Amino acid sequence: MSPKLLNFRSLIRDFLVNLFAGLIGAGIIGLISGKPWIGIVLFFLFIGVVAIYLILKKYERMIKFIRAGAYGYYYSFPVEENLKVWKEVKKDFKYLGISADSILPRFRDWAEGLPINSPHKFLFLLVDPASMALKQQICHQRNLDALNSQLESELKVVQERIRTSIELLKNTKLYKEGKLKLRTYNEFIPWWMYIFDDEKIYLGILPKGKAGLDSPVLIMKKSKDFTTLFNAFENTWIRMWESGKDA
Repeated sequence: MSPKLLNFRSLIRDFLVNLFAGLIGAGIIGLISGKPWIGIVLFFLFIGVVAIYLILKKYERMIKFIRAGAYGYYYSFPVEENLKVWKEVKKDFKYLGISADSILPRFRDWAEGLPINSPHKFLFLLVDPASMALKQQICHQRNLDALNSQLESELKVVQERIRTSIELLKNTKLYKEGKLKLRTYNEFIPWWMYIFDDEKIYLGILPKGKAGLDSPVLIMKKSKDFTTLFNAFENTWIRMWESGKDA
């Protein structure tokens, strides 16, 4: 018998036992007090408390997982969703990706459309187009062997995308005003990342053999009380930024 079925049966059994106990207890109180309505009220109050307790007990691990920083999850993250989530940014926008090619047109429209006195600042981390890590990235994304004859042609295409993205970003008003900074990194990372205001992370998990647009996305929030998943990925971004080189 599966653990899930056992847990469900245990939950039903506990609920029925407490329901029976509640009926007996409420009946006794009603008889003693001479006011049946008191027994009825106490019965439903008792059942409500028990139900909440059993629900919390059943989903204890899920609740702990949410408290550990996991805030939400997308099975896929369409490009159009970016404009919706970028509106959450109040000040700082940090990005980690390969080329930013898929988001760049929308990002430029959004970021350059912000008010002149906007406090927004942007930090972009892209793969160094001359790095060995880019080959690993392409092998992962295309599900290719390192000796595959397609690799070199794929590499040239992605290198050109990265260089084009860097030039486009450098030509933005944001970059020229110092509100946008660019660095490149040299390591294989199977995810992309947004960090909003050092409080919220969108982590796109890049599936092997699929485009980044098909990636599921985990949302994490920073906790003031204890270290969570958020801190682990935020520290990774900080380390990569500090070890990166200006584009």
